[in-house]
Amino acid sequence: MDEVDQRFEVFPDPNNNWIVWDRIEDNFAEVGTHLLRSTSEERAKAFCSLLNRLYPSS
Repeated sequence: MDEVDQRFEVFPDPNNNWIVWDRIEDNFAEVGTHLLRSTSEERAKAFCSLLNRLYPSS
């Protein structure tokens, strides 16, 4: 599956932190009640990968 087809994506924010974005909800991804924003690159990429395996877009 191409990255474009995935539900979640990761990218840097203006403050040099990282965001995991939910394309379906059009909002920050969440784990429990924690929004995945202002986090490290490593953590954001790990959560993004996990969420895309747990919640595929199709």
